[in-house]
Amino acid sequence: TLTPATLDLLWLTPTAVVGGHPSMGNLRLVGKAPPPLGALVTLTTSDPAAANHAPSTVISWGASLKQFPVSTFGVDSTRNVTISATYAGVTWTANLSVRPAMLASLSLASSTVRGGNPVAATVTMTGKTGPSGRTVLLSSNHRNVIVPGSMYVPPQKFSWDFTVLTQSVTSNTVGTITATQGGTTRTATLTLTP
Repeated sequence: TLTPATLDLLWLTPTAVVGGHPSMGNLRLVGKAPPPLGALVTLTTSDPAAANHAPSTVISWGASLKQFPVSTFGVDSTRNVTISATYAGVTWTANLSVRPAMLASLSLASSTVRGGNPVAATVTMTGKTGPSGRTVLLSSNHRNVIVPGSMYVPPQKFSWDFTVLTQSVTSNTVGTITATQGGTTRTATLTLTP
């Protein structure tokens, strides 16, 4: 007795990501996809604002396995998303945890600059910021290295730039710039020359 192929499993790798980073869906059939067009698997997501994918994918004729990409977006708080796959009346689900981005790094275009000249700085997040964006607090330990008190990283951004202003110095001067967000602190050192 020959029976048609049925959907046997759906799993995701990885099962938890920071918003903005992808996951990969994996489908498996019991048996082989039928000729001539293969197996059309319908895909749905419970939260398309956090994780999304194509509405369907095809497991090619004679194959049993297929991968499909899952895109994720920045979120303000952890969102648990259910991905569903349906073929021939059989549905499998898998869960994906999409987590909010946090501060990853603070970098300077140059670590040394002549006093009085500005320097470009970049705040980088661990993923994309959520719909509310992220406010990063900034400070400097030296009066000749001037930064804004805070900066706003707009929604769905991995990074954002700001400008460090400096003042003239009579000798080499080292200042430390500090960025803080959500309990995470990153620093960068800037040397001013006369």
